[in-house]
Amino acid sequence: MTTDDSGNGVVRARRIEIVDDGGRVRAAVGVGVPRAEESVGVWLYDPDGNERVALVLHPTGPSLELVRGGNIAVHIGVADAVDDVAEPGPAVLIHDDHGVPVAGWAVRAARLVVYEPPS
Repeated sequence: MTTDDSGNGVVRARRIEIVDDGGRVRAAVGVGVPRAEESVGVWLYDPDGNERVALVLHPTGPSLELVRGGNIAVHIGVADAVDDVAEPGPAVLIHDDHGVPVAGWAVRAARLVVYEPPS
């Protein structure tokens, strides 16, 4: 961590963690976590240290992820028009307890697309 010598009170760091009275990380702001190495965001953790909420800017666009049992339960995001994204646009995905999408909605080419898992 470094401080700005200009006297403006700027602190620079790759990651800042907020800990509770027991020393457990409860929130983090910065660059990268194991699941999102190249991303910048805000992560919130439960008392057991499990990630529960992530507001993240991925290389492919921003997302809000609600996590349950170590898997994404709800994903709200916007895919930017970058090389590895086939169809850019906003999307909402609902996942099962294993992190597999089971329902969702997206806007692709100005049309609403409803995602339903294969039967």
